[in-house]
Amino acid sequence: MRNLHPIREGITIRVVGSVHGSGSGRDTASDRAPIYGGAAAGFIITFENGWTVYFPGSLAATQDMALWADAYKPDAMIFLMHPSGEPRDAGMAIKLVTTNNPNLKVLFPQHHRVTPPPGALTVAEVRTVLDSMGIRIPITDPVRKQVYEFTK
Repeated sequence: MRNLHPIREGITIRVVGSVHGSGSGRDTASDRAPIYGGAAAGFIITFENGWTVYFPGSLAATQDMALWADAYKPDAMIFLMHPSGEPRDAGMAIKLVTTNNPNLKVLFPQHHRVTPPPGALTVAEVRTVLDSMGIRIPITDPVRKQVYEFTK
């Protein structure tokens, strides 16, 4: 089975394995357990210009990340930065995506809220861990409604 999903000429979305929950919140009308959201998945998106983004979903660090990085050489990663997460978890996931991948040059946190709760994981904490690992890839702390452009 091929996991290629062209959505527009020159853009390819690859669906890759991921291990995380996929509930879509509580059914507030009946206060039941979370609604099943389907199988967990990650995505590797290659744009017309060859620029590639890896979005693993809410996946913690797994060896599969190194496999996808080696195979598809992403230029950017949207990494999990859960408010209650550990900075080393984010650092290890990023380190795995540098495996045999000299292209990784941009990092974007996800689950990084507009107004993080007190004590939430910060970009500075993740930066400190990456520095200790010798990883100098910048973390782009996204600004709402700002457009970002990247070229290969």
